[in-house]
This record gives sequence, C-alpha cells and structure tokens, in this order.
Amino acid sequence: MSKSKQQHREAIVTLITGDIYIPGALVLGYSLNKYNSVKVHNRDMIALIKHDSINDKHHLEMLEEIGWKLIYVDSLSFPGTVIPRLADGLIKLYVWNMTQYSTILVLDADVMIIGSIEEPLRIMRRNKDLPLLAVNFPFSANKSENKTFLTSYFNAGVLFLRPNAEDYKKLIHLSSINTYYHLKYPQQNLLNTYFLGRWLALSIIYNYTHRNSIWITQKNNIRIVHFAGKQKPWQKLNNTNYNDNDQLWHETDFIWQKLFADMIYQYGWQKHNFLSYNASQELRLTFDFNRLSRRSI
Repeated sequence: MSKSKQQHREAIVTLITGDIYIPGALVLGYSLNKYNSVKVHNRDMIALIKHDSINDKHHLEMLEEIGWKLIYVDSLSFPGTVIPRLADGLIKLYVWNMTQYSTILVLDADVMIIGSIEEPLRIMRRNKDLPLLAVNFPFSANKSENKTFLTSYFNAGVLFLRPNAEDYKKLIHLSSINTYYHLKYPQQNLLNTYFLGRWLALSIIYNYTHRNSIWITQKNNIRIVHFAGKQKPWQKLNNTNYNDNDQLWHETDFIWQKLFADMIYQYGWQKHNFLSYNASQELRLTFDFNRLSRRSI
C-alpha cells in the first residue's frame, strides 16, 4: 500500500472489556457489514480487548469470523473509585495512538448500526484539522458533576476522531489527575474536558440513545443506536429498569434481536457457542439466548 493511501486509511474500532460484551460486539460487527460500512470502503474493523478479559477461545473465533481484528491492550486506572462497569473506560484512549489511520470511528460494544455512517466520515475528510465529531448528550454536565463547567457535552459512545500522538500523550497524563475531571462518568468527562470547544456536533441520528422520545419522529433517519445504561438488549429483561418510555426500549430492542437472530442463523451459532464452560458467570446469568434466537420475530 502506498504512503498516500496509508495516510487516508479509516478504521472502525470497538472495545471489549469482558465476555458480557461479546453478544454486543458480534451484532455491532454484523450490522456494520450489513450496511457496507467496512468491506466496500476497505476499512479495518478492530476490537481492542482488555488482556485476560476473554477466557473462551470460541468467543475470540466468533469475533474474528464476524470480521473483527483483535488487538490486546492493558487496562488503565482512574485516579479514584468509579462505577465498576465503567472501570475500564480508559482503554478508549489507545485509539488516539493509532496514527496509522487518518480517521477512526470508535463505537462502544452496546451500539448497532441501522443506516449509513458515511456523512460524518466525509466531514472528517473535508476538514483535516477537525479532531472530533460527536453527538451532544441529552443532558448537559453541571458543576456538581464536573470540576470544570462544560457548556456543551458529548456522549462518548460514538466518536468520529482523528488519531494524534500528542493528544494521546496528553490524555494519558491528564487521566491520572483527579482534579482535572469528575469521576462520575470518568472517561466521558475526561474527553469532554480535554476537547472542550474543539469538537463539532453531529445530529442525534448518529448516536441515538434508546430511551429518547425523538425516535417517534426520527426513526427512519436514525443511523446509529446506542444502548447506553445498565440494561443491554441481549440480557434477560428486568422490568424494574423500565420507565414511561418502555415502548421505545422494546422497539429498538426488537431491531437488535432481529439482527442477532439473523446473525446466528447465518453463522450457525448455537447456545453452547456463547455459554460454554469457560464463559463468565455474569454472562451465564444474564445472557438470554433462548429469547433472542427466535427467527419468527
């Protein structure tokens, strides 16, 4: 590959910090392929995996079969106590050091693609000095949650970014300073503080969080759905987590379930592929294969 082509390479990256995210990462990869986000544009599809977080070799084989290239990384520690499910969030910082790519779309593993993602990537190509595209979060961070008041605040589950070695070094350094950012939503607060005033806002269609009522009017335009929060679409349903927007949750959950059912039919995967003896207890207790595998939906 020529140097000029290398400089214009694009990649799509996700993060896996435990096997409870295997179903999500598989459907994410399947949905990326379904909407021609990878092969047609010759993009690399990379999964950053925390060392020793996946104990079942079948899970790794499934990720590779979907199309993920696996890269193992070390966990990075926050300068204080954070919510356990967010403890490995700093793994995302490694993406800024992947300077062999001109642009990277980084997606949390609880995301699915339901339309074209090309327009934000075109914006990044046209604006070479733009470091970050993201979607403004439904709520704004306030003084009680952040050391610095943020007048705008993006959700970090979907980021179109430009890798930069200097940004990487600074983020690694600043992540160790507990006075720099609040640890309630640590990774997100760190990135918002660092990129304050230097990022461009995208339409919510590129990071629709599944309980937002905008689904009613915008569902035909939405491109990326993000299942932010504790409850994930592959888990056993917990009615105590539902609220007045239950119908919205079920509709996006239905789409995810359809993708999952189509995926396992295409690849011939069965329950034992997900829940072998090396699977974690948390995956065994929460993963609802029987409900998700119904192709009649």
